[in-house]
Amino acid sequence: MPKHRPKRAIKTPPHVSLKALRQMRGWTLDKLIAEIAGATGANYQRGTISAIESGLRGASAKAISDIAAAYRIDPDLITTDYRPRDAFQSGRGAA
Repeated sequence: MPKHRPKRAIKTPPHVSLKALRQMRGWTLDKLIAEIAGATGANYQRGTISAIESGLRGASAKAISDIAAAYRIDPDLITTDYRPRDAFQSGRGAA
């Protein structure tokens, strides 16, 4: 009989989108914006938060920190899959 149990595989915590987190809390975009302002003094527009949640816009380290403060979670728990579009794909590239 072995003295030690085999090590368990490390499990990655489940991924929850920022929008899903907000909805699980029962918050509207306006409520999240108010929570951010209350926690950090920072003011965000609804469109900015919506674009970050939907992946249409990247989030700066400050924005992630501010959002985390509103949710009272560690900013390191927030990740983003946002990838900037190639300048040529967006029509802003050199001609």
